[in-house]
Amino acid sequence: MSKGQTDMTTFEFKKQPIRAARMNGEATTPTTGGYCHKMGGYTSLDERENFFAGYGFVDSCFPYRQQNMYSADMYDTEIETVVLENEYLKATFYPTLGGKLASLIDKEKGRDLLFCNPVIRPRNLAVRNAWMSGGVEWNCGIFGHHVHTCDTLFTAKTQLEDGTPVLRMYEYERLRRAVVQMDFFLPEGSRLLFARMRITNTTPEVIPMYWWSNIAVREDPDGRVITMAKGSYVAEDGISVCPLPVHHGNEVTYPTNIPTSIDYFYKIPDKARKFECYVGDDGYGFVECSTSRLQGRKLFVWGQGAGGDRWQEYLSGDGDDGRYVELQAGLAHSQYESLPMNPAGTWEWLEGYGAIKGDAEKLHGEWEDAQTEASRALDTIITDDAMEEMLEDTYKMATTPAEEIIMQGSGWGALELLRREKADERKFTPHLDFGTIDAEQKDWLALMNEESMPEHDPISVPVSFMYQPEWTAMLERAVEGPDRFNWYARYQLGLIYLAARRVEDARREIEKSYELCPTSWAMNALAHIALDQGRAKEGAVLAIRASMMNPDDISMARDASAWATQLGMYDNAKAYIDQMSEKVLKDDRVRLNVLFTYVRMKLIEEAEAILYADGGLEVADVREGENLVTEMYFEIEELKAKRDGREYDRNTAEVPQKFDFRMGVARKGEAGTGRAKIAQERAKKAEAAKE
Repeated sequence: MSKGQTDMTTFEFKKQPIRAARMNGEATTPTTGGYCHKMGGYTSLDERENFFAGYGFVDSCFPYRQQNMYSADMYDTEIETVVLENEYLKATFYPTLGGKLASLIDKEKGRDLLFCNPVIRPRNLAVRNAWMSGGVEWNCGIFGHHVHTCDTLFTAKTQLEDGTPVLRMYEYERLRRAVVQMDFFLPEGSRLLFARMRITNTTPEVIPMYWWSNIAVREDPDGRVITMAKGSYVAEDGISVCPLPVHHGNEVTYPTNIPTSIDYFYKIPDKARKFECYVGDDGYGFVECSTSRLQGRKLFVWGQGAGGDRWQEYLSGDGDDGRYVELQAGLAHSQYESLPMNPAGTWEWLEGYGAIKGDAEKLHGEWEDAQTEASRALDTIITDDAMEEMLEDTYKMATTPAEEIIMQGSGWGALELLRREKADERKFTPHLDFGTIDAEQKDWLALMNEESMPEHDPISVPVSFMYQPEWTAMLERAVEGPDRFNWYARYQLGLIYLAARRVEDARREIEKSYELCPTSWAMNALAHIALDQGRAKEGAVLAIRASMMNPDDISMARDASAWATQLGMYDNAKAYIDQMSEKVLKDDRVRLNVLFTYVRMKLIEEAEAILYADGGLEVADVREGENLVTEMYFEIEELKAKRDGREYDRNTAEVPQKFDFRMGVARKGEAGTGRAKIAQERAKKAEAAKE
């Protein structure tokens, strides 16, 4: 245990008991395309809007693997935490989960200002799949929850000039080739936890940069979100602007009045103060504020329908309904865009997190009055000028090496520094210690030092992947020379080409790899190449063949079983299922694909046996927006109704909560209670007056 303190501020590193799902490692196969569609390319915005629609989107998270092997089962374990505490606040961080701020307790009220999830239950909402609700997470680099959201960050201790302890967490992000550094401190007497953020572009090129701080706050039936905006960007008619506080007849500054899942990206004037608060009936609640660089603010809600209820419970559970409101703060106006970041540049800002209290009647009154009162209440805690001054005053701390490294992150930053040293290129962030390389980087170190990549056992899972021009050039030279007959080197190069959408080049290298050594890895890659070239059914056959070459590999079985059924190749899918190993048939995602096949083949009894086994099928990694479980329930009921000669209307049918993931279906009846309901009635009267 590591401890440090000023008179009233403490820093403690300790383990905390918690219930968690088992992560079970990463996927064995790479993701080289198909994750992100280019959102935001079409807008109906005014030409004067400073909006980078669609800029910075990527096809996949390659070279990172998917973190999708976690289970639905829970067990008792411990998690490493760092706790910062002063006389007013107690902040608990999870360094092994992307540095998440899990809890922020207002000690005077004895209340957690955040939704602190009582469990660690990963679900499929992130760019690498695994993501957990609750607390505050920090998303840097590309659209989607951060690639490191379930990884251990470098964790260190340092201090301000007055001795206040500082928690530092940082990592090298491989897709953007950027360093993200986060310094957290809680000065004596402060009613805000401060987060001093730094992003460094380590390249000599302009790069797209993305950042959103995602904040989960426990849902309050009368809670109101207040920020300095008169309108909001929404995904309607491409991207458009809707008015606030009323949208489609609903008073949407009260989340419980919003019927279905939606994102509101607030349109905040450049000169307005950058903050977002969520206050209850009594005018007390949570506030996040920042210096000017962090210009975007957002509200996300799951909606007030059964699907939203199911999603929140599904992300938490164990007796907790998991209901929360998600506030966010970002570099850009919305998540449909990134911003161009200057070569070798560093962007910095300061955020504050804490409690706010204002006049309840004003905060729940007219929108302009609520904004004025929230701004006044925030000024009593800290002013905009004071935050800008604090950002400048802590620059020296932020660029000084830490006193103690507590936990190590990945070895990718260390490898990149070694590459730059050998190439006589400029180092980056010299005040940060990136440790040493580990097993994942050894192949690439050998390629750099020996100009050749080690051979690998064709049965073993490939160790790691790379996606960077300098390493691609090294690999291209190697396969023209010493690695001409190295199946593994050619496989790696083929994946790089596929991720770069150089599909014919990828096909050439992967076919050469397979000729040199017929591996399931190359066969699986050929399947994805076929899909990319429009030969989807041929790809499905190749995916099944790859899986049969490696029959206990769950990643390949998931690929193959989904692919054939989705293309309507039911006979192929059924023949493949009949040959599956017992190990893969136990996987819940594979079982969902088998269920899909049985339903489409009208094998009702077999399908029901899977859907209702062990209290009902629970798939650990249902994707946000994926309604396949719900659809399978409906199709089974429709098949049974047809068999029995009766009518069945899915529009009026009740779906068991466990199977209902529809976020776009609102709950019947009136939403909102108390102040939220009063505001809703006020909105309806205003709409009626306009008509």
